[in-house]
Amino acid sequence: SKMRNIYPQLKINIHRCTVEELADALEKGKYDIINMLKLPHLDMAMPTGFIELEQESMYMAIAKKLAPELPKKITNEELESYLGKYPLLLPDILEQYDAERSGNDFMENMNIPAEHMKVVQSGTPISLPIQVTMELGISICNKTNLFSIDPDVSVAEIIDSPHYIKGVFYKKQMDNQYL
Repeated sequence: SKMRNIYPQLKINIHRCTVEELADALEKGKYDIINMLKLPHLDMAMPTGFIELEQESMYMAIAKKLAPELPKKITNEELESYLGKYPLLLPDILEQYDAERSGNDFMENMNIPAEHMKVVQSGTPISLPIQVTMELGISICNKTNLFSIDPDVSVAEIIDSPHYIKGVFYKKQMDNQYL
């Protein structure tokens, strides 16, 4: 690849795990940088620096059988209607971060009252598409998530939602030649 030609000593690992495991690996020097979404709860888990690379819209993912006429774009109000019918599926990415708190933080961030919403937190970001396909609930994702390639899942952009921030976490105390 072009990057490998420029930086032949660069080693790229793709590793899926909990945020705590990533933070620990970064702190211990196993990783130099971590490329991921900056979610609201990460400030407490990642004692690092962050470089923002881009902002990406939020999308609602739902089984096509549950919403066969889903438009390409929806509003927060329409999202709220779906959340009244189906549970919000969230990945269990932080061991200390419980489903109720995570759901409430999400709803607060989206300016949606969480009164009649059920939050289910289980699995990993990789397992959420399977859960959505099985009609267990809906999920919120970014456009480049696995949902976008699943033929049994519809994805709609939430046009009046905040954006996901994508970027790179790095250890502040380390001189990093790649930054």
